[in-house]
Amino acid sequence: MTKQRKNLKNLKERTPKERIAISKKGGDMKKIFLLVLIVSMFAGAAYADECISGDCQNGQGTMKYDDGSEYVGEWKDGQHNGQGTFTLPDGRKEVGEWKDGNYNGQEKAESDSIKAQATTEELAYRADTATILKLLGNIRDYRETSSDTSVQKNARERKLKKALVQINSKYKGTILTLQRAELYDITADTVLSAKGTVQSRQMIAKIHQDPASAALTDDLIAWTVSLQLAFCSDCWKESGKYKATYSIPVPWEQYRYGIAVEQQKNNDGETPVYEEYLDVKIVKIYPNESSVINLNKGSIAPLTGKIRSVLYEDLGAAGHLTIWID
Repeated sequence: MTKQRKNLKNLKERTPKERIAISKKGGDMKKIFLLVLIVSMFAGAAYADECISGDCQNGQGTMKYDDGSEYVGEWKDGQHNGQGTFTLPDGRKEVGEWKDGNYNGQEKAESDSIKAQATTEELAYRADTATILKLLGNIRDYRETSSDTSVQKNARERKLKKALVQINSKYKGTILTLQRAELYDITADTVLSAKGTVQSRQMIAKIHQDPASAALTDDLIAWTVSLQLAFCSDCWKESGKYKATYSIPVPWEQYRYGIAVEQQKNNDGETPVYEEYLDVKIVKIYPNESSVINLNKGSIAPLTGKIRSVLYEDLGAAGHLTIWID
């Protein structure tokens, strides 16, 4: 006996009331199946990309995307081409020129809450960038290039040292104020021990034998000596003060620090590829533990202090800048 005939026999053996209940249950299951099918069809339709107005192939049109984003503007061959506005799901907008679906303009945060936050951070970053670049002057013009000869490199190095001396002479003792600085870490400040003092004097005497040392300030000589004694543990002792190191965070890129100094272009000479960032560290000396005990690593806040010394090194793509303040 087949399963279908067996089920039919079982149905015939049931009472009329039981037959009605089974029939009703089967009908309910069919209704549920149809309902799920209809909802699925409408759900798919609701989240599909849709050209809601105009011509989204070749012309002016508006396309609504399944993630909630929307593009309003010019089209060519089914891609964004020409002037247009792409609105992201979080409210930000990319407004400007498009080519083959790629954006060539500036992103704009149009959501009020996002716009307020971005504007505050970006304006502060721009102000801090201007402050740092003003302090540096034209010193970055003396960086080495890959095409320099040895003679040219030496000439650039002399000019860089001379410019650094002028910077320290001009800004030492002046107030540096930054609007957004992120605390990297706080460590105990150290000074030379008796052994370190003896060795440093010997090194300084050796440095002064070089005629080129006349262009170096006392702070730069001290920094050079401290580097050479960095791995001599017996040459240092804690001073009782504390050293806090800060960086300048880039507001539009997480985990990026420094100030944007150059923007590279791709082969067409127009499309931005990446920016070079000058690595900036600010080292502030605090008098005691109580003055730093409530400072939290990673916190971002305004920073101010009197400049003690400035060091620029021609390292990496854009260079490295360290400013010591009190």
